[in-house]
Amino acid sequence: MRSLSLRLALGVFALVALSIAPSLAQKTEPGKTILLDAEDLASVTQRADKPAPGKWWLKRDAKDWGATKGNILMTGMPNDKPIPKDKLEEWQVIPADYYVPYRLPALEIDPKAKGWYRIHVGMYHEALPVRARLLAHLSGEPFPEYLQTPDRTTAKTAEIYWKAADLTGKRIHIAQPPAPMQHPDHGWIGGLTHIRLVPMSEKEVADARHETTLPPVSQRLFGMLDSTDEIFWWGTIEREDDVRAIIYRHQQAGFGRVYWRAWGSHLDTSVEIPEAAPRWTLADELRWCTKQRCKVGWMPYLTLPHRFDPLKVAVAYGKENDVEVHAWVRLTNLNREPYAEFWHQHPEFRLQTVSKDPKTGEIKRGTYPRVLSFAYPQVRALYVKVCKQLASTGTRGIMLDLLRHPPIAGYEPIVADAFKKKHGIDMESLATGKGGVDALISDPKINEHLSGYLEEFLKELRKELGNDIEISVRCSGPDKYAMRGADWIKSGLINTIVDGNWYSGNGPRPTIDATVSAAGTKGKAYAIAEDWDVDPNKSWQRRPGLLSPEAILALSKHYRDKGVHRFGIYESTEFTWHPELRRAMREAGWSYTAKPGK
Repeated sequence: MRSLSLRLALGVFALVALSIAPSLAQKTEPGKTILLDAEDLASVTQRADKPAPGKWWLKRDAKDWGATKGNILMTGMPNDKPIPKDKLEEWQVIPADYYVPYRLPALEIDPKAKGWYRIHVGMYHEALPVRARLLAHLSGEPFPEYLQTPDRTTAKTAEIYWKAADLTGKRIHIAQPPAPMQHPDHGWIGGLTHIRLVPMSEKEVADARHETTLPPVSQRLFGMLDSTDEIFWWGTIEREDDVRAIIYRHQQAGFGRVYWRAWGSHLDTSVEIPEAAPRWTLADELRWCTKQRCKVGWMPYLTLPHRFDPLKVAVAYGKENDVEVHAWVRLTNLNREPYAEFWHQHPEFRLQTVSKDPKTGEIKRGTYPRVLSFAYPQVRALYVKVCKQLASTGTRGIMLDLLRHPPIAGYEPIVADAFKKKHGIDMESLATGKGGVDALISDPKINEHLSGYLEEFLKELRKELGNDIEISVRCSGPDKYAMRGADWIKSGLINTIVDGNWYSGNGPRPTIDATVSAAGTKGKAYAIAEDWDVDPNKSWQRRPGLLSPEAILALSKHYRDKGVHRFGIYESTEFTWHPELRRAMREAGWSYTAKPGK
């Protein structure tokens, strides 16, 4: 038995060695550094001395920008004026003149290199919220990935390290990303000062194995992909391949699972359920565009599912490429138009609030239109119907998101009457605060009462979907916002608790021990970080910029040691923009082996 085990171990080692150092079969001989200036990156027919449609702009007076030879190849003329303050607020369209009013043909660069090199790229940096970025890939790769300078860059240009690769017979392709969906036919601002290729020895190639190969799927991070941000506010999709490219970029960034947002205020990915589809007229489009001062509004986004189901495309591509794509449903977040038909048709199902005047004790009633109350069977039936449609895409899981705008139900008569029957007191007597939702979130009696409606929904959902679909619930620990995590894990109503970070900063979750305990050995405990940065060496104090490589690795280690099955990141799209963050997430995956039930 021992000799057989040894032979098996040696065989596994050999396979791993081949997978992590695929180049060693072809010996890598150190050569000379190759430096390609901006002038070398585009032919004379592809560039112009001034910004022009269809031409990359070769700006030759960029020494004060940090370009060594003074040359920088730009997609267009940057706009250095401050973005109007009202356009920096959430859900505001950045004006078109901060983008390039045309799209450019991609560059194809032959580096004439053999063997392994580290690829460094000199790039234009934009300090405005509209960061400069480009897309890049090597020949043979199915889709490009983003190149962007780190957020903390202060100069006009900076050299970034893209990746290590075997460049034998390869060409480097550089492209301009399309602008957000509100600005069709526009492109992103971006620029190149040079490409620097540094040769690697065999030892350096072997040492870089965590950079050049992906960790096992089960160890990789998971990402919460807000698809509306990815394809409406930050970019666009025009064909099915654009969806596949999104999943490919997440895979290359080290994500093994992606939660694709499919329901926010309506069903984003399909029009198969009329009452779940958005209500949006040409008059709405004109009103919205007039207010936002743009030519195009939500129409291209809303008509996309008439051509194909983005989630279905993402799920299929993920299955072929070792990325689990699950649907993400926000249960309590009807917070912006366009709203679903059901929301318009049934205002009587919206959550009701009460608030108590601190001086007079007078009770006032109100409505919380962000939430459709799960106390009503009709609301639960709608969400079951939505989840059933999402399951038809072939996804193996659905995340139910209780964060953002809880609670699950309010002071509706159907709720208040049942509460009084159970506890012998008026539910309204527990009302606190001006917002009218404080007690709904914090009072133990109310939380326990509302959990009954969520449990009823989960039972109805399981009845329709069966037990093969993984049901994840994102919450603030296992017991808040009507959750009874431990009970529902044991009963099989849910499989995974995703301990979210909303309302709690970005340090380690204070509820994570309870979440791991609730998941036990039957379920799974996940933990997620928001996208803002913290300093692990200063009590997780917040600092500017995206979550840094240092913080990603520190948070990952913390949750790994706590016994969390998987660590993930919110707004995952942002982390596909930066090569240094992609490397950190891959490294976090390589070092991640959870200890369930610790």
